[in-house]
Amino acid sequence: MIRINENKMRETAQNMADLRKRNNELKENLSTLFDNIANALKCETGKQIEFIGKEDLIKPLESMDKVLEHMSDTLHILIGEANSSDYPANTYYDRVFAEYNELIISIKNMNQKTEE
Repeated sequence: MIRINENKMRETAQNMADLRKRNNELKENLSTLFDNIANALKCETGKQIEFIGKEDLIKPLESMDKVLEHMSDTLHILIGEANSSDYPANTYYDRVFAEYNELIISIKNMNQKTEE
């Protein structure tokens, strides 16, 4: 039997959204930090520090944001809370379980035929 804990999935989706928010706050803080350092130095070194900070720290945080967004969206689709026309609310599980039940019935029918 398949058991799905929707509350845990909902909690995990919220945790992903919270993590995404903290990730974006970190990105903004680091971006401001590197901008401030570059402005304070007002020389080529400052520009280099700004470039290194944005390339080495900010871009990976932007990539992480996309991953967290995708994970959160996927969990919302699975628990039937999607905002997408491709996955109307409360339909994903129904499809999965209907197909699962059809598979079980097919397997039982095949077993009965082989036993006869």
